[in-house]
Amino acid sequence: TGSFYTNLKPEILERVGAQFTQHKAILLGVGEKVHTTFAVLKSLNVFDLSMAEAAVTSHTLPDDYPIDGLLGNDFFKHRKLCIDYTNGILTIQ
Repeated sequence: TGSFYTNLKPEILERVGAQFTQHKAILLGVGEKVHTTFAVLKSLNVFDLSMAEAAVTSHTLPDDYPIDGLLGNDFFKHRKLCIDYTNGILTIQ
């Protein structure tokens, strides 16, 4: 994704009972700055992979994005990730 932190929409974090922290940051993207708040999840589970005590960012994504969040480098950095662009396959171990 290019994101260092995993980001989830605020309404998703509220729904799952995440603990919002007082820590705030400004994230720099391509041509824009986004003000964000951090939240902590007991665990973040994606398919059969999990990350315990996940600190994630929380900011609203554009309405035309059909997603609830973005997995960042913090989720992928301890995993083997293979992107097969030719066949459109992403493999995570």
